[in-house]
Order: sequence, then C-alpha cells, then structure tokens
Amino acid sequence: MRDNVETLYGAIDDGAIAVRIPKHAKKELEAYLDCGLLCRGFARLRCDRCEESRLVAFSCKGRGFCPSCLGRRMCSTAANLIEDVLPEVAHRPWVLTFPFPWRRRLAQDGALFGVLTRLFVESVERFNEGRAARRALAPHICDRCPRVPSLQGAGEARRHGQ
Repeated sequence: MRDNVETLYGAIDDGAIAVRIPKHAKKELEAYLDCGLLCRGFARLRCDRCEESRLVAFSCKGRGFCPSCLGRRMCSTAANLIEDVLPEVAHRPWVLTFPFPWRRRLAQDGALFGVLTRLFVESVERFNEGRAARRALAPHICDRCPRVPSLQGAGEARRHGQ
C-alpha cells in the first residue's frame, strides 16, 4: 500500500478514478502508513534488572483504518468497561442496524445519526422500564442500567450503533 499511495493520489487528481478522499480520511491513511516505523519516531525501553533495551516504534493511534491501533483501542476500551464501568451483573447487548440505503447518509450526518441513536436508546429504556414494572421490580432499577453506545462500521458507509 505504501508503494502505491502516490499512484492512487495521482490517478484521482488526473480524473482516472472518480472518487474523492476527504481530508480526514487522507490524514488517517497517511498516519497508518507511518504507523510502527522506527524512522518516524520511537521510544527506547530498558529493563532495569537485565539492562536489555528495545526500540518501540510510535503508533498512529488511528481510529478508522489501522488494524493494529484499532485492536489496541478495542482491547483497552473493553478492559475499562469491564474493570471500571459496568457492574458485575448480567448484560444484554442491543444492536441498531440501519438499512443499506441510509448508511452513506448517516456516515456523513452525525447529527441525524445521533437523533436516531437517541430514539433507539429511549425505546430500549422504555422497554426495560415496562419489563421491570411487569416483574414488580423497583421503578428506579433502570436508572442504574449503564448504557454504552458503540459505533461500528465495516466497509463503505456500513454504520450501525450497538
């Protein structure tokens, strides 16, 4: 990929490929190409006990393209949720998936995506409150239910909330 990115940019500039890469996506792509390269920056780590040292390349810390940084971010987020956020009770995931024709628009319109996601969360809360009432649970039981929205995307504008 690193060897061909300039060819891609040239083809786009010349009109040979009819796509437009948004500035934020281009910035993310270029950071990904520099991710993990010692020549782009590193830290030297040394063991105080055995005095062995290693160079560790800086990562791009990308949010949308780099599989290494995304994997690290997912593991870190999951550990934080399990260790510090969610109570030790059973959890139920809810998934909101949008029809394919909507996904490109939602990928570009954060406000609309936010409104639809809020409607979904409110519907789930009403469902849980009704269920708690039918089971004669305390009415405030749902006030303590943590909500962790998670935006996921795979491929071209395949955006859904979880």
